[in-house]
Amino acid sequence: MFTRKGVLWKIAHEILMLFRVNFVYKIEKKISYHLCNTAIFPPIFQIAQRALEALSELIGRLGQDFNAYTPTVFQNVVDRLGDNRDTVREKAQLVLQKLVEYRVLTPQQLLDKLTTCFKHKNSKVREEFLKTIVNTLNEYGTQSLSLKNYIQPIADLLGDPTASVRDEAVQTLVEIYKHVGEKLRVDLQKKDVPISKLAVLESKFDEIRNDGLLLPSALTSHALTNSDDIDTAAMPRPTRLVKRVPSAPSRRLAGMDSCSVTPGGDLAAGAVSQEIFEACFEAVPAVTVFGARDFEEKIKTIIKLIGDKTMDWEKRVDA
Repeated sequence: MFTRKGVLWKIAHEILMLFRVNFVYKIEKKISYHLCNTAIFPPIFQIAQRALEALSELIGRLGQDFNAYTPTVFQNVVDRLGDNRDTVREKAQLVLQKLVEYRVLTPQQLLDKLTTCFKHKNSKVREEFLKTIVNTLNEYGTQSLSLKNYIQPIADLLGDPTASVRDEAVQTLVEIYKHVGEKLRVDLQKKDVPISKLAVLESKFDEIRNDGLLLPSALTSHALTNSDDIDTAAMPRPTRLVKRVPSAPSRRLAGMDSCSVTPGGDLAAGAVSQEIFEACFEAVPAVTVFGARDFEEKIKTIIKLIGDKTMDWEKRVDA
């Protein structure tokens, strides 16, 4: 005879296995609906862990389509950040990473949705949120995040009743300093930070600077003097691409004819950097697909446009 715990664990395990086989799109949608509209996070940690694993698989399958289910499951995932088991908290962090990786949420949207965690009653949730900030910052850089609104709440956690949260707050500010440099030090001096805590932070900042651990974004001094906003210290962005003009006789990027590389490897005037070259492959029209049948129709339309020799060349290239 199976116990209730054993049955629930078996169901969660079977759900996870289902997502690892190649289901057709409609079946996958139906399963995802039932999964996201059921009490999938019971107190038994094995079930919660399996359910989180299933969610990770599901996000990978549905991609941006998972956005319809985000409001249903997001708070449950946040609650699991406060679980007593390390493995469950790790799986919850993985779900949050998947939401950004598969573009269900942008890095900024993810952190904005989690800002309530700064004052969450569970200290583990507060601690895990700080780790999420660091993970997101290290993965996507300051060019994808606006950090100025997080500095004061993080500084407030320096006085948190829980020691692990206080330590994590210090580590988070140190990681931010690596990305933005002295701008953070100046900003903290304007905030309501206890003198003793500020002294500890400045000591750690000095160690980072003296050891040469600052990232390139923190060394661009001109980016730190143009504005008082801490998030202006961003990683170098690719140059903005100029949109194609249909009447232009040539489709080559301006400056390509004069593109040359010096023996030392530095780009000469007019050269195209690696960032611009890679960005060219991403500067394409977005296509929204809602199902297998819709996907088929989109592909047929693209094939038809490409194969139509009477069609305008610009439209064929866009297709």
